[in-house]
Amino acid sequence: MARTVPAPVFGFADFFADEGWQDRAAEFERNLGAYLFNQDEVHRAASRAVDQLRDTLHRLAAIAHPDKSPAQIEPLVEAAFFKDDGSSAGQVDPSIGLQTLIDEGNVREQMTAFFNAAYNSENEYGLARMLLALKDSGRLAEAAAAGVDVGVLATLGHQLDAPPPPSLSPTAAARAFYRDFFSVGPAVMGLTSRGEPNITEFIDSRTGRVDRSGVDLESRVSTPADYERLGIDLSPRELAFQARHLGHAVDDTTPLAIREGAVLHDLQGDWAAAMRRLGFPVQDGISGTTSRMLVAARLLGTQPDQAGAFLGALMGWMLPGPDHSLLEVLRAADAVGVGRLDPATAGSLNPVDLYRWMPVDKHDLREFLADRGLSRDGLFPHEEAYLVRAGADPAHPHPRQFTATDTELRAFAAERAAMLRGDLPAHPVLEHWLERSGYDPHDPATWQALADQLTEAHVAALAVYSQSTYPLIHITLRAAMTPGSPDPGPELWNRLWGITGQYLDALSQGQPWTVEAPNALTGLLHTGPPSTVDLQLTPLGAAWVDANQRHTAALAARDDAALITADRDMAAARQQLEDQLRARLPRLQEELRWHADMVYDALMALPVVGSPTRPVIAYRGDELNDPIKQVLYGTDGPGGNPRGEARQVLSVTRDLDTAIRFLWRDLAKGGLRREDVGVVVYLLTGVGGRDIAPFSMYPNESEIVLPPGSTTARDAAPDKAIVSVVENHPGFPSGAKIIVVREARPHGA
Repeated sequence: MARTVPAPVFGFADFFADEGWQDRAAEFERNLGAYLFNQDEVHRAASRAVDQLRDTLHRLAAIAHPDKSPAQIEPLVEAAFFKDDGSSAGQVDPSIGLQTLIDEGNVREQMTAFFNAAYNSENEYGLARMLLALKDSGRLAEAAAAGVDVGVLATLGHQLDAPPPPSLSPTAAARAFYRDFFSVGPAVMGLTSRGEPNITEFIDSRTGRVDRSGVDLESRVSTPADYERLGIDLSPRELAFQARHLGHAVDDTTPLAIREGAVLHDLQGDWAAAMRRLGFPVQDGISGTTSRMLVAARLLGTQPDQAGAFLGALMGWMLPGPDHSLLEVLRAADAVGVGRLDPATAGSLNPVDLYRWMPVDKHDLREFLADRGLSRDGLFPHEEAYLVRAGADPAHPHPRQFTATDTELRAFAAERAAMLRGDLPAHPVLEHWLERSGYDPHDPATWQALADQLTEAHVAALAVYSQSTYPLIHITLRAAMTPGSPDPGPELWNRLWGITGQYLDALSQGQPWTVEAPNALTGLLHTGPPSTVDLQLTPLGAAWVDANQRHTAALAARDDAALITADRDMAAARQQLEDQLRARLPRLQEELRWHADMVYDALMALPVVGSPTRPVIAYRGDELNDPIKQVLYGTDGPGGNPRGEARQVLSVTRDLDTAIRFLWRDLAKGGLRREDVGVVVYLLTGVGGRDIAPFSMYPNESEIVLPPGSTTARDAAPDKAIVSVVENHPGFPSGAKIIVVREARPHGA
């Protein structure tokens, strides 16, 4: 699958670079595998596959060995489904009987039996050996009578006799091409149009595989308790098989003889490093087992578009170990024409997309993760990573915890998320929001669908945006989205340093601070969340205020000596504050990228506002002539560009009073004429606008936001009734402008 949906501006790159990401994502994939392992549909697919393979092998054996009766063939074929290999998960004693495995076995036992009989056995009654024997005797076409797809068989047979691509080294060719219908090379070359690149990536993925040994290996060996923790308990049959191989009884803490792929190998090399940079966990290289097992399924007549349940069984078998990662399994499936997961590159499908794209019931998956304690509230990795940095676990603060998520905000996000899940009664603002969005607030399915998409992490991000951090997020986004734009650091610095001076000067002069200070200044200027009530300054902030007040007093008293001392102390405090703020800037920039991507992710989970036939009207009061605003709103007149582009998260409001209040705030800054400001009227037509009011710390502002990249077009002949509503508002400044714009193309289209 290639990327087909819009992406957040920073592509979650900072999430993927987080030191805990790889472990968190790898654990999620193991849990995903455990979830699939427990699905009835997946279990039935595994059982059907074994049953079908048994029937096919019986028919092939009758063709290959016409001298044997069905009664003689049956035990010979059945033996192919078992292998005396204690290192292989899912192996059981042959005395169990194949029918028992088909009827009672778990997914792991059944897929292992299929694996054995398809190609992992030297038994001449296994699929690989019998097909090769028929080919060598010139009787391959007779396999059709056994139900084998002779079209796939002929393709593989042709590739079996063809030379490897000349671009491969002799060593690489020898690893992928050998005389076996389940050799990966012929399968990949014959069953897809991208054979050679896929083979190259397959080989590259394994080039850095290093065998583990000694303590490094032994410390990773699984126990029955490890399987139980994931909800994929070993059956009594498997435990008995392990006990026989170990030579002693097995309890919950016994190290097993099983050696999963990630236990056996440490995957290094360029391919592994590149995948990890893109955020993908890797375990053992692209899965040859997946490719071979799917080749077997296709030989049995499974069409590529019907292989989903069998692929789910493969993932339920291999992900929990882990034997392979999700990327390694899906790339292997793509390599033999099942599914479509293009090679991972910068800008392609990322892990966040991949986990959401998986065709599983997201509600059921989240409940599985939550009920088993495998993930907080069933969160996906990027959601959990954001909440951890947001300080969701105060007892274990993250070393790079966000500055913008204070205790009040975290409590708000947790409460709203609990309401969505139905754990708390819904606030009226949420119910009204659902009604406004065209949904029935009394329908439990509505709440469930929303909670599956909008988690506590998403609510926290929207709440962050609704507070004082939003201008800093805008600066960060504009710098990334504007061609040739410089690093946002200097603009962030100027804004924060300007606020710092204004903030402390106002306090020094006993004036009320009317603008919310960004939480980024917490710990630098004040010891708690910014507030105009009972504010506790840090010693450094207090030193500035004290020196500033002494400066004012010395001026009034005309005390030159005191003035010199006060100025010296204020300069020292200023320098220390400047040094500390500059030291914080790189970490703050990283935090802002996290917020920007998570806000975007949250917006994509919300319903759009309006429709082409019933647009919703919203307003924005703003300065209009600044170059940034000309990009945002477009320009009129000869040579103007009527199209606007949001290179930020764009906030508008349903409430005209709120828009005009913001307009007057801009005028109050000074330096602007009334003709420099105006009200922009938005006609929202169901393209990108999302109503975030119930997830805002200021729900009364009736805020709707458009995601970065949204575009609008100026209305050359706006509806006079719409214009008159603004003109006739008692607070609208005479001389100010009115612009009407309409959402243009879908975001990302």
